[in-house]
Amino acid sequence: MSPPPDFESGASTSSAIPARSAKLTRSPGGLDKDFVSQLLAVHGRSDVKSRPSTAWACPGTNFGRGGQRPRTRRLRAARASCTESARLRRRYWPGVLLLLCLAGPAKADDRLAADLVAAAPSANPEVLTLAVRAADCARKQGVLDGFHRLAVIDYSLPSTTPRLWVFDVDRGRLLFQELVAHGRNTGEQLAAKFSNVEGSKMSSLGLFQATETYNGSNGYSLRLRGLDAGFNDNALSRAIVMHGAPYVSEAIAERLGRLGRSWGCPAVRKEVARVMIDTLKGGALLFAYYPDKKWLKESPMLTCGPAEAARVAAASVRAKPRG
Repeated sequence: MSPPPDFESGASTSSAIPARSAKLTRSPGGLDKDFVSQLLAVHGRSDVKSRPSTAWACPGTNFGRGGQRPRTRRLRAARASCTESARLRRRYWPGVLLLLCLAGPAKADDRLAADLVAAAPSANPEVLTLAVRAADCARKQGVLDGFHRLAVIDYSLPSTTPRLWVFDVDRGRLLFQELVAHGRNTGEQLAAKFSNVEGSKMSSLGLFQATETYNGSNGYSLRLRGLDAGFNDNALSRAIVMHGAPYVSEAIAERLGRLGRSWGCPAVRKEVARVMIDTLKGGALLFAYYPDKKWLKESPMLTCGPAEAARVAAASVRAKPRG
């Protein structure tokens, strides 16, 4: 690898960003400031600016090289202070940089959240970030190996607004932005109440995994397995599925001031139901959001502690499909 830029001349011998394994070179006044800036940028700390060259040397002296002895007590004291500061910099900066190296680059889930926010500017960035956090939590707990598609529903928006986004996670692309209905007892135009109880006719919050498809009373449908213990883990036994519905359309929204409502299912337009279901079937994730304080505080997919792992794993296989 080419050496890092020369500190004293400011001439760069290579335009490549140094790898984590590259050796740091020292100038008489400490570490190379340009190399430090590059290393900080590699490890997600590009907002930290390296000090200008004048901060790495003592004014009026050949710092670190035994320059001429200052002629006054004040200058001698200034040089002694500067020398001590530089000594501490030389001593501790390598340790700081080592910690940054060990911290590694920005987390993959942070990069994914940024990609989704860029792909769907109309979505709430905080909701997308929570969705990515929940998906990463499920992966860490061994509930799933990985996923390639992610659907996000923001139930804090009115039903007349397209509030369902479907992403291609691998490419960071938005595939769908669609209307989606909520449960009959969850609210009118605005969702307000959610439940995990069979017969409640309410929508459920949290992280779901799309499983298999079937043809039922609502046509081509997609079963959803609830991964949020205590909040949606009865989804299979409640027959909470994604399906197309005639009461989900812009015409209905314009006529009624809201969409029609389901019995708790995230129903979508019939025109897009089949292709969306085929996009999500076989393991995609669906994240349903609402600013519910209890769910935000207690959801095992958002708190993601090791003590929750067994509970979530048990809940994910407890319910049996119906219909």
